[in-house]
Amino acid sequence: MARQRLAGNDRFRGERISAEDVNKAAGELDSFKQEDFQFDTSPDESRGLRAEFEKIRNFCLEKTNTNCLLVDKESSEKFVFPIKELVDLKFLHHISSRVTVRDRKGKIYDAYMLDISQYSGERKRRNFEMIKFWEREGDSDLRKGKLVYS
Repeated sequence: MARQRLAGNDRFRGERISAEDVNKAAGELDSFKQEDFQFDTSPDESRGLRAEFEKIRNFCLEKTNTNCLLVDKESSEKFVFPIKELVDLKFLHHISSRVTVRDRKGKIYDAYMLDISQYSGERKRRNFEMIKFWEREGDSDLRKGKLVYS
């Protein structure tokens, strides 16, 4: 996408690459990720991972309307294993290993971000909150109890 713009295939919008360009390119990457998913998993493994990913995706996009989720560090390996697999497949990204939540004293969480290819068009949705965890304000946004996935 960016190369096309810079090569002159889309000059009417200018030479600068915009957020719209990034969102469009990210959305187009989903088909490649789906191919890799199919190639890198067995049929049995694929069914379970797809089901878990759909639950996580719905949690983020439907329940919390955010791009991030938190997983309790004390969760069972059975619960965490598919999440780690989805990180390996680049459908989720591990963003922090020590997050505390204001209303859950003594608990520590791992923070994950849903891959942008899954919500690049969702930012236009009403009430969708893009947690900018890399910014100072994003740190406190990441500490919300509603982000705890269980």
